[in-house]
Amino acid sequence: MKIAREQFNPYALAVEEAQNDIRLLVKRAYLTGVAQSKVNGDLIKIIDKASNGIVIPQLKTDTRISLMNFANKQRLLWKSLGAQSKAIMFLGNAMGKENPPPPPSDLNNAFGDVPIYITNAVGVPLQKYYQDVWKDNVKPTLDKIAREQALDPNDFTGRNSLRNLAEMEVRYNDHQDNINSLRDGGAKLVVCSFHADCSSRCAKWQGRVYSLDGTSGVVDGHRYVPLETATDVWYTTKAGRRYKNGLLGFNCRHQLTEYKGQLLPTVTAEQRKKEYAVTMRQRELERAVRMAKAQALCNKGLNSKQYKAYSNQARELYSEYLSFCAANNRAYYPMRVQI
Repeated sequence: MKIAREQFNPYALAVEEAQNDIRLLVKRAYLTGVAQSKVNGDLIKIIDKASNGIVIPQLKTDTRISLMNFANKQRLLWKSLGAQSKAIMFLGNAMGKENPPPPPSDLNNAFGDVPIYITNAVGVPLQKYYQDVWKDNVKPTLDKIAREQALDPNDFTGRNSLRNLAEMEVRYNDHQDNINSLRDGGAKLVVCSFHADCSSRCAKWQGRVYSLDGTSGVVDGHRYVPLETATDVWYTTKAGRRYKNGLLGFNCRHQLTEYKGQLLPTVTAEQRKKEYAVTMRQRELERAVRMAKAQALCNKGLNSKQYKAYSNQARELYSEYLSFCAANNRAYYPMRVQI
């Protein structure tokens, strides 16, 4: 099985590491009552570490905004549990024991209308009772905490993550550097690379010849147009941020090289659709692995049973991911499942 040779985006990994550090910081603060001033100081250090190495000015700014928003959302989600932290700790520890102890009297009504106590009249084993309270009152919020991501602050839809924004910006800047390098090297005509799993956005533009000097014409039987015809397709977010969303736009993996008469490849629409579906499934499995790891992180030190379950799930999903890549003759990306 092949491992992907594509260089991993260090900004994307830094963003993921910062999110995990923030998850742990907010979790610890809520469960142990760390002073707010100490939490805020540690939060700034985490954000500084993630953003200081970023050399793209707008991405640096967006990262700081996004990670602060993420931290605030994590705080609100923990507070939404509406329970004493000691009640959550008690439940998590009790569920890992075969004969859990009854809760101390000071935990009565720790979840508002759901008291953490049991009476002989109820007749329900403590273990079953604790599991039900955890399932109904704690787990849904922990799931939300794990699913929460740092988001692109320019995308009001909430669909674009900060991790994806980092990949978008780095690839876009790489594309611009490549174009400038080709121009500086005297290239007049370039050809766009070709890959079978191309998105519908780029499909009509790949494998074609373009000019870097704004001219149009025919070379070796191939009609060419200015590169800007393919690249300057603009998209404006509700925040007023403008992106190029044509060729070499959002997360585009195409590359330009100088045209020197080389053969231009082709692919059928059916082949492209099939290969694109494989790529989308790869991304889906990668997200699933990261999610399982995030859920394990939320339960670590709190509920050993849930921690082990999500850790095992992450390993099983990664195994499924590797098998899927091998079955479809695709390289796998270990760096895409890192958090």
